[in-house]
Amino acid sequence: MAEARAYAPNILNRYLQKMVTIKQQRWNQLQQKQRKKAVKEDKQVASRAKLKNNVTAQGGVWCTEEMVNSKLMELNRKFKKDEEITHALLHTQLQFHQNVLKSKVQQKECFNLTTSIGGTFKNSPSMT
Repeated sequence: MAEARAYAPNILNRYLQKMVTIKQQRWNQLQQKQRKKAVKEDKQVASRAKLKNNVTAQGGVWCTEEMVNSKLMELNRKFKKDEEITHALLHTQLQFHQNVLKSKVQQKECFNLTTSIGGTFKNSPSMT
């Protein structure tokens, strides 16, 4: 019994040190998680700003089907039917609607530029 009393302060000190260590580890993990979240948010803000600038350079947001068709016809004339440029501009518009405006659609495939058929990606039928 006397021996247990003699070791009690030592055991208590080790317990308190262990608690301090655990608390410090939790604090470090929380700080790391917050830094990762801040970096992710900064990337999202930068991405949205880039999309906004690209859409503004294209003449604004294409909201209606008529506007999309007229802009695509205009681009086809301007770039002599260069599909890569048209595809990139349409992709920018879709990303803007999805990521910045947070547009909700009934079919999520509306935002897809390609579809997977047998493991290979092809242009979406709605795009051609």
